[in-house]
Amino acid sequence: MKEKNLRGLWATVFLTVLFGGFAILMWFIGGIASSPQYVVDRGGLFPSNFGQNVAIKMEAIQEIGAIKGDDKAGMYLVQSGDKLVALIASKDDADIKAALAAQEKGELANSPVLVAGDKADNSSAKDNISKIRQNLKAEAQSSLNGSYLIDVQKHKSNAQMLMYGAYGFGAITLFFIGLFAFNVSRRKKAYRDLYAQFPELEGNLDLLVSGGQYADSKRGLYVYKDHLIALAQRNTIVPAKDVLYLVAVKQTIHQGIASHVNYTVEAYDKNFKKHVLSTLLGSKKTYDDDVNAFTYFVDQHYPEILVGADHAPEYQALKNAAGL
Repeated sequence: MKEKNLRGLWATVFLTVLFGGFAILMWFIGGIASSPQYVVDRGGLFPSNFGQNVAIKMEAIQEIGAIKGDDKAGMYLVQSGDKLVALIASKDDADIKAALAAQEKGELANSPVLVAGDKADNSSAKDNISKIRQNLKAEAQSSLNGSYLIDVQKHKSNAQMLMYGAYGFGAITLFFIGLFAFNVSRRKKAYRDLYAQFPELEGNLDLLVSGGQYADSKRGLYVYKDHLIALAQRNTIVPAKDVLYLVAVKQTIHQGIASHVNYTVEAYDKNFKKHVLSTLLGSKKTYDDDVNAFTYFVDQHYPEILVGADHAPEYQALKNAAGL
């Protein structure tokens, strides 16, 4: 029999991988895949487009109007090569500010600013394009892209939300990593405590079975040298001489239309402190019998211990007498 430091932790491992995968995916989509250069590398440089994303090299820019219902955004007319396209962006957008500043210095035409956005081709967008075309000189009207607007504001907002999601899932992933590390560390400490009391068990846990008074490897419950031992979800060692009251607690956990049963054995010492001996799930058919066999063994071999829920009033009376 070997140490089971990962026993019962596979669900934690699964959730860590799951949430970590979500974090990486959202970080990729919101960070890398939303960047202008990624869109360009995928063939999305205006006048081409990459699905719903399009990037454009702004060689000239002019604010041409406000966005109804959003005083923080503006409509811009942008030139790239011999093409014109309308663009929606926040007035505080860093790329727009950089383009305007470069244009004011006369540098934008030679050093275009790259920006990416979502392609907006709904009826409202096309209405705006028509209005813009009407205000252009005749020679410029044919240069205006009439298929879609480039919505930089929406593109960056979506990317930001995805990044927030990535940070959230990343935080959850770190929580589960910490939880996993904590539980493994706790298991290892429990084994060290076991070996400190019983050095002969180190490297030879089979002695719990062959040299013990009671052994149920299926449920992780043992009695060894008059100590009650649980090696399950949580490792616990309690000297039988210190136990005043022992009771098996059955829990039925409902998850939607499904449910499962879980047993713990609670051992209360003479200082009225509770020690939880958790059990392994294993076969459902024999779960009741297996746990009852353990409590029956304790009842038969340690008559000074109050075993079973029937003795709860006696235990409570002792506790009350102690002023607790």
